[in-house]
Amino acid sequence: MGPSGDPMAFGLFKDGEELFDSALEEIKRKEYDKAQKTLNKALDKNTKNADIARVYIAFISVGNDLNSPGAYDGLKNRLESLKQDSFQFGLATFDTEMLKKECACMSACISARNMSDSSAKGNALMEAARNLMAAIGNNNLRINEYYTGNAITGTRMATGLMAEANEILADDIFESDPQKAAEYQQQAYNFRRQNGESGEANLRKMQQYSKACTCWICGRQVVGEGLHFFLMSANPSPQQVEKDKGEIQHSISESRDLYVCRACYTAISRRADAIANGYYDKALDQMRAGDAALQAQILAMDARITRLQTQISFMRN
Repeated sequence: MGPSGDPMAFGLFKDGEELFDSALEEIKRKEYDKAQKTLNKALDKNTKNADIARVYIAFISVGNDLNSPGAYDGLKNRLESLKQDSFQFGLATFDTEMLKKECACMSACISARNMSDSSAKGNALMEAARNLMAAIGNNNLRINEYYTGNAITGTRMATGLMAEANEILADDIFESDPQKAAEYQQQAYNFRRQNGESGEANLRKMQQYSKACTCWICGRQVVGEGLHFFLMSANPSPQQVEKDKGEIQHSISESRDLYVCRACYTAISRRADAIANGYYDKALDQMRAGDAALQAQILAMDARITRLQTQISFMRN
């Protein structure tokens, strides 16, 4: 009790070490925001535990935003000044050097994911994944484990990042080089499988990207279904179907639709749109003309009614 009898007032008279000890108890109770404030007060009162107090403050900041590269950088910087091989946070013990490596890796991974340029992003993710695998390996990512309860090794996360990177690079290059995109999807599939995932989406895209055909209209050979060539509904004759079987790259699908390259497909589509728009405009003009004629008839009828009303009124008078 303080001089006023108020237990809260007693806190005003705590020195830096007492405040630091209070913060440790708050951390054990997982009252992290409260602990941060208490640790800052301890620093204001020149606690002898300043270095570890700053580490705790930074550790809590990471927990408040696990997707902030700046938070990981801040914790790493605080750990650089810590003269301890390990430290305790709550009921968990952390190796200082390993945690510094984890912070550097996580900052790089998140920064890579935040990139907007696809090519740079994919390559940065690959580099971050390689560093994560080398630095953390089969050890668990301790910060993620502490705050989320999910145990994931550096290797597992790195493998997932490699899959993600290859998928990004595949999407980036598909328009210009579908065969290379298929190779990236193959790599992504392998990494997904390593992590126990099906990789079904990668396999489907890999088959789609590497599929080739001969355009029914222009005869060009094209690779990359869904972007560089498309299927168009058709009804080829049995003779045409039989003749197509001798082609290296078929022009007719198993469902007897036609393969058409992007250039021919868009040319046909745009011409069809132009014809449809022409019919639409013609129909609209006819409707407007009919509407104008109807409006003229209505005006004429109104004028006639007005004349008749005038004549009736004159006869009554």
